[in-house]
Amino acid sequence: MTPSEARIAVIENSLRCFTWGLLGLIPLLGVGCSLVACFLFSRVTRLAAGAPNPARHYARFGYWTALAGLLLNSAAWGLLLLWAYHELR
Repeated sequence: MTPSEARIAVIENSLRCFTWGLLGLIPLLGVGCSLVACFLFSRVTRLAAGAPNPARHYARFGYWTALAGLLLNSAAWGLLLLWAYHELR
């Protein structure tokens, strides 16, 4: 892979991480999207090791929104399961 191809891959994966991180904020459905964003963030950090990444802000924002999405989705699933438990009782 040439340096320009590697740079293009880093930028594309950073933007994908951003997109998947935002999709991870969807209640009850965003868990998978958040996991994809975290995977893409780790790929970006490996690909850009030492090289400048002009889209690093997108990757970081995608990562943090993915973590927030995991937290919010965990709470939503917990509340849903708690509600279902009390309804069936």
